[in-house]
Amino acid sequence: QQVTGGLVEVEGKRWYRIDGVERMAPFLTTVVSDSDLWMFISSAGPLTAGRRDADHAFLPYETDDRLHRAAGVSGPLTLVVREVDGRREVWQPFARRPMPGCTRSVAKHVRGDTLWLEEVNPAWGLALRATWAPSRAYGWVRSVALRDLTGDGHELEVLDGLLDVMPTGVDAVTEQLRSNLVDAYKRSETGRWGTAAVYALESLITDRAEPGEALAATLLWSSGLGDAEVHLDERVVDLLR
Repeated sequence: QQVTGGLVEVEGKRWYRIDGVERMAPFLTTVVSDSDLWMFISSAGPLTAGRRDADHAFLPYETDDRLHRAAGVSGPLTLVVREVDGRREVWQPFARRPMPGCTRSVAKHVRGDTLWLEEVNPAWGLALRATWAPSRAYGWVRSVALRDLTGDGHELEVLDGLLDVMPTGVDAVTEQLRSNLVDAYKRSETGRWGTAAVYALESLITDRAEPGEALAATLLWSSGLGDAEVHLDERVVDLLR
């Protein structure tokens, strides 16, 4: 597939779409909002985003060269598993190196406030599309759709989520220079409230002998798959593989 770009209409909306992204060097783009939400995203999939400024990011604030290399380390991650003749096969859309035959595309709404990335796996007869859009009520919303291109039907196991989520209260400089210290203060938890996960600090990061309560948190949750399991330990990625 050659690299092509142009305006297209999808579901009644106009987008600028680039096909053949897997043949290009990664590039950085943005998704804008009508509030204090901001996002810088790589065409390879990884991103940094948050509210107001870099000190209020929910994914580590990095330069674009580091973002391009962060696939599978920080930010969105999707794994699709199928079983063929008793053998497990794994497909990771937007991995650092695409599976042979897979093609990728990126499209941004003409207003600049919505962006989707899609990877097509012809050998599996599947296409996965991940869309990012801002919401005044909910913050950043990620929608993921897995399409059956052949109509043959598939039995699949899917892992989808975000890696390296940042708790509220960590500024960009502290994360970049003292990330190991930040890890020591992080707390993540889930409970009986469904698919929600809370990311917070045990206390404010300080070297002074004084109390520093951390009273804010980053909240993530999902909807659409009511029986989905929620995992907070990234080792589940290796277990699934």
